[in-house]
Amino acid sequence: MGTLYEIASTPAAYATRPALRGDAMFAGGPVCIPFGPGRLQHCVLWQPATLRHEAPVFWFHGGGFVVGTPESMIDAARVYCSQGYRFVSVGFGLVPGVRFPAQVDDAYAGVGAALAWLAEHGCTAPQVVVGGSSAGGQLACLLGYSGALAASHGFDQRRVAAVVSSAAIVDADDLELRPLPTAHAWRSCVDLPCDAHDRGAIHQALLPFSPVAIVGEKNGGDGAEPGSWLPPFFSVEGRHDTLSPYAHQMAFARALDAAAGRPIAHMEVIDNPRWQHMIGTVTIYRHDPRTFPPLVRLFGWLGALGL
Repeated sequence: MGTLYEIASTPAAYATRPALRGDAMFAGGPVCIPFGPGRLQHCVLWQPATLRHEAPVFWFHGGGFVVGTPESMIDAARVYCSQGYRFVSVGFGLVPGVRFPAQVDDAYAGVGAALAWLAEHGCTAPQVVVGGSSAGGQLACLLGYSGALAASHGFDQRRVAAVVSSAAIVDADDLELRPLPTAHAWRSCVDLPCDAHDRGAIHQALLPFSPVAIVGEKNGGDGAEPGSWLPPFFSVEGRHDTLSPYAHQMAFARALDAAAGRPIAHMEVIDNPRWQHMIGTVTIYRHDPRTFPPLVRLFGWLGALGL
């Protein structure tokens, strides 16, 4: 029934209007920062009318790596800019035209290009916030917690000061979308060194891209011990979400706390059966950050971190 409600709730999710409208929170129009020849290989930067925080926010949109554009994150941009943050929405290629895990490569390339652009224009903040919705949240978690991917992409993982999730895919096995009949079609868009019908082999192939599996691996640069660089994590999750299961989110949070040796994961759990995946990932940034409790606590959490 959860999957049926998920499908039925999608039109309502997209119909919900944002609490913040207009462009009063922006300083000028959005800036496009290309990092490749592909149609979606670009970032979109929104700058706040009043800059209050040096650390920029990098965001990856949801859509299961199948739909979405960097421009689609305008509601999130309004919210973060209203709080005084620079907001960068990072694009990436979509399946079936661009097979997974090329999206991971795009994530690193996009962040690198945007950081270079910001540095050229006077923003030399030593640390950043990364975040994302659903599949985009998976990319954010990989940037924040995968030492192996950071090393292979030449990315200084110590620049990530915090990771923010809106129903992130933290277990890559969920990419199979098992409740839906499109699972095999999706797997056909993944570069797998195995039979697309072999679930065991698929699991092994996806492990390097599964945030819950890579927590605690060597990260933070040369000479770092496993788990020595783990940025704090803030997640907004629906307890009844069928596509990003609550149990997987809690397992990820526990793994982070265990690897860090202290509590670093904050779970903002919404215990409402109607807060399904599309509602959570599409509409969360259509609420007023001054009055919607999860957003009030998110920005309080970032402030407590000095970000």
